[in-house]
Amino acid sequence: MLRVCAQPGNNYRVAATCCAGELGRLTVTNGVPGLVYVSAGNEGTLEGFQGRLSEMVTVWRRLHVELDSMQDVAQNHIAGQVVRIIRSADFSRAVRVVVNRNLDDGSPNLDHPPFGGLGNGRFELGTIRVGVASPPPGPSQTETRWLDGNGERYVQKNLGAGIEIPFRLSKAPHPDLQGKVVGYEKANRLFTVISPTGLGNGQQYKGGTLNVAGVKFVVRRIHHPLSIEVEDDVPLPFVLQDDDDNTVLANQRTPDVGELAPALAEAFVAPVYDLANPNPVAPFRANIMGVFDPDFGQLFLQRWDSRGLNANDYWVAYVQSGFQYETMADNDPGLVLLAGSTAEGAVLGTTLMLGLGGCMVYLEVIRPAEGFPAAAEKERDTVVHEIGHVITGSGQEPVTWGNGRYRPDYLRMIRQAVRPLP
Repeated sequence: MLRVCAQPGNNYRVAATCCAGELGRLTVTNGVPGLVYVSAGNEGTLEGFQGRLSEMVTVWRRLHVELDSMQDVAQNHIAGQVVRIIRSADFSRAVRVVVNRNLDDGSPNLDHPPFGGLGNGRFELGTIRVGVASPPPGPSQTETRWLDGNGERYVQKNLGAGIEIPFRLSKAPHPDLQGKVVGYEKANRLFTVISPTGLGNGQQYKGGTLNVAGVKFVVRRIHHPLSIEVEDDVPLPFVLQDDDDNTVLANQRTPDVGELAPALAEAFVAPVYDLANPNPVAPFRANIMGVFDPDFGQLFLQRWDSRGLNANDYWVAYVQSGFQYETMADNDPGLVLLAGSTAEGAVLGTTLMLGLGGCMVYLEVIRPAEGFPAAAEKERDTVVHEIGHVITGSGQEPVTWGNGRYRPDYLRMIRQAVRPLP
């Protein structure tokens, strides 16, 4: 039996002869006087050699890959109460909604810009819904998209119609008045509104109903000409969503491994997907901080069923689809809407070093809307990239050429690897 080494890409030919000393005349170095050169070809006989040779045998390794996913996206929003609405200088629209929740996730925002520039915050290009869903004919929950961004406790939209919040003022037998809210002070229970018909002296509506985006208040008095004071401190709810695509993990989608086989083939490694996988789905988290996340074990290690099988003679790798990396590296904010503003940037994937192994690919940030027109190709390249780190245990960059193919240094390191992490 011929035993070969385990390093992928190593080549062997077997020579046999019945003549003593004949094998000692073979060499793989061309042009050596008195010796017979053995090429990389598959010829069975060589001129000057009294014997036979086998075909070239190349060592290949299998990489057993376990693929997992996070659960579908859930609760990826912030909800609470509106405490103040601030109008534009010309009284034509609401431009800022102040809320009772802290919106600062560490990203550069309108209150805390990075050094030398501005920041738009997590909710740049996001959506705010104000009020509650209600049947006609009254106003209902309203939605405003394409926000400019956020500060610590407010969102802002200066462009267009601003933040749309409708109202209806009613008291029988008087005609209803409609328009939009441009200001609000929860502490004073005071709304500032504009209406095409105006409010007149408005006193006939005292004791009537002010419906703001589906939330009903009892009118205490009208402060001519634009303000309505209400009796009750009824919460005015909001729901705030950033520009994430909440469908990217639908049906527990795993990362696209379409380029992994041709990429690894250049290092004589073949990925196979033959592992038992009784725990293929991890709990959803919008942002994960890798090994420093307090829920890391539940989110990652407990889902990697085949981790204990990894060995020098049985290579195992783990790839999990995630949503986003930590809040400072999830591309929220990701666009430059204001002169001098700063895009945060995004981490597309992470490999867990420190002897842990496995990798995550963050699907939400690999989209055309996040700056990757060829998102499918970028996702496949990211898988190849992270598996390069997993097999070699190296953090060296760059790993690929950006097209799903390894650079020479990584092909060499993959071929020299003893086993993948851990």
